[in-house]
Amino acid sequence: MTSNKILRREILLFLKQNKSAVISTVNLENMPEGGLIYYGVDKNFNFYFAAGDKTRKYANLKRNPKAALTISDEYMLATVQIEGLAEEVCSVKKNPNSVKLLTENLAPTIWETIAHLWDPIPPILKMNNGRIIIFKIKPYWIRFANFNKTEDNADDYFKLIVP
Repeated sequence: MTSNKILRREILLFLKQNKSAVISTVNLENMPEGGLIYYGVDKNFNFYFAAGDKTRKYANLKRNPKAALTISDEYMLATVQIEGLAEEVCSVKKNPNSVKLLTENLAPTIWETIAHLWDPIPPILKMNNGRIIIFKIKPYWIRFANFNKTEDNADDYFKLIVP
């Protein structure tokens, strides 16, 4: 297997092991705004998440579809940064895979269930944010940094892939 395929598998595994990301969008005044999302990711590195249609992220993405995601794992000392374009998934019937990815990714592990750490109601459903819209982000830039590995050169910590 080529090193690029191995890297892609490593990044995809990292993304599937994590559930949340910080999304950065741009508001009407061209100022950055960040927020937490729960996401699902497919094998082509497309990200799916839900947002209320009364939220800042929804309004920002409708005006300007450019978005950045940051996913980190403080225990693994690793992070993935993504830049891409967001599009609204207009109908769940047109893209049931997006709902499946979200529900699979957010399902509790057996240990979370036993320990009662997982609340079965997603945070977005607890807020009055209007209709829930599913977005898809198709990345055009992905960078993976793993500081848990010993590298000879600091530049080797960062691995860039383009889907």
